[in-house]
Amino acid sequence: MPAPSTIHVLLDIPDAFVPQARYALEFLSTAWGWRVVVTRDSSKGVPVQLVYSASAEALRPAGRVIIPFDERLYDARTVCAARTLDGHPVWARQGADLAGMDLIAATFRLLTLADEQQIPPAARDYLGNFFVGALPAGRRAAVEVPLADHHAALLRERLIAAFAEQTHRLHDGGQAHCRFLQRLSFDGQRGAMWPVHSRK
Repeated sequence: MPAPSTIHVLLDIPDAFVPQARYALEFLSTAWGWRVVVTRDSSKGVPVQLVYSASAEALRPAGRVIIPFDERLYDARTVCAARTLDGHPVWARQGADLAGMDLIAATFRLLTLADEQQIPPAARDYLGNFFVGALPAGRRAAVEVPLADHHAALLRERLIAAFAEQTHRLHDGGQAHCRFLQRLSFDGQRGAMWPVHSRK
């Protein structure tokens, strides 16, 4: 069995949101079956494959998956709805441009059941339980859709495409990158748990 692939992620977001992003990345790492290493310093020359950034300047390099940071998706009061992006249902902020959707924040939102905070107290019993009908309309309509899994699948497709682009642009060391791309495409380790690591 081949060793798990490693995805290097640059977190260029406000400090207050780093724990939430890392939580979402833990889930994504498990869904992909790939080890995730997080760095917060873009000046160290680490080969980054995924950039999560609040800065437009970080969104330029080719051959990377870019996720623009959207603070509003971390706010439980934000109204969201299920929409379709590249053939996948995704949990998006209402009225947002899907081309710049923050899939990491949306995944965190789903994992932490943030939209349930919009349910009024009167719709809950004394233990805090509620009927599905009390959910916000958008969440109620998509309650049976595994949205977080679709987020993981969509990002996986984008990462593989980005590596294919990187490989095509390489003139030296191309065979090594091809071998890495083959490992990246291997899906036999989906059930493995790989902790999200930090690069100092």
